[in-house]
Amino acid sequence: MSNFLNTEQLAKRWGRHVVTIRKWRSQGTGPKFIKLGRVVLYPLKEVEKEESKLRSSTTDNLSSKPN
Repeated sequence: MSNFLNTEQLAKRWGRHVVTIRKWRSQGTGPKFIKLGRVVLYPLKEVEKEESKLRSSTTDNLSSKPN
């Protein structure tokens, strides 16, 4: 299961509250997820994809960031 994070693990990794992660999910923002019954899992690849979009400020230029 190391290829997936649950909601609590994602919240801890990103320094956000679990409620924020759930809100993003219901709004269709944040990383893509898989729902198996009542279990929500975030593929690590999707989490890392979202992390690559993170900026330090509004003046950061995404195109100048290395891949």
